Amino acid sequence: IINKAPMPVTNSLTAISEACKVEAGDVAAPEATDCSGTILTGTHNITTFPVTSNTTITWTYTDNEGNIATQTQEVIINKAPMPVTNSLTAISEACKVEAGDVAAPEATDCSGTTVTGTPDAAFPMTKSGVITWTYDDGAGSTATQTQAVTITPCVLSAEEEASEAVVFPNPSGRYVEVQSAVESPVRILSVGGELVLKGTTNTRIDAASLRSGLYLIQLPDGRLLKFVKK
Repeated sequence: IINKAPMPVTNSLTAISEACKVEAGDVAAPEATDCSGTILTGTHNITTFPVTSNTTITWTYTDNEGNIATQTQEVIINKAPMPVTNSLTAISEACKVEAGDVAAPEATDCSGTTVTGTPDAAFPMTKSGVITWTYDDGAGSTATQTQAVTITPCVLSAEEEASEAVVFPNPSGRYVEVQSAVESPVRILSVGGELVLKGTTNTRIDAASLRSGLYLIQLPDGRLLKFVKK
């Protein structure tokens, strides 16, 4: 039995993968060789371009004697929104990152519409981490992008007046709070300098474990505030 069907030059065709659509110019016609050594160019079965959904192209090779061979090629359309910026600039803030400190990035969907990213972070962010932004085109296609966040420690400068860090209430009962213009860690010390509690400014500290008496609150710059536990 003599098989005179044209022989494709390439055994298998690489899938075509494009964002949103495949134009006629994105498709390179494959070739085959007939029994006389003549190069034959394949013809495809796509009737309309652009192609906007996944499909399979069937290429047909026909020689001068009417012998035919076929070959298939997959077309993969990626409809995920395309971020406008390839990589997002890292965010670095002291103390915390509020929602207002973060500019939502954008992407473009297959219709050319701008899609605004939605973050997975809860604000304010007080620890270094990563924000994952999700772009949703509303038609079932999504893309994600990450952005690094670095939170640097809060430090009250020596020039700041002591009035910017106030112990309240003072004397205190179970809870005590250091009210300050900035968020920063604080240490509660005994009058002998022993660390007894840790906390953060503008957050109530549970002092139930402390005995009644005088204590010192140490700020990051080393200043000490006095408070009395009732």
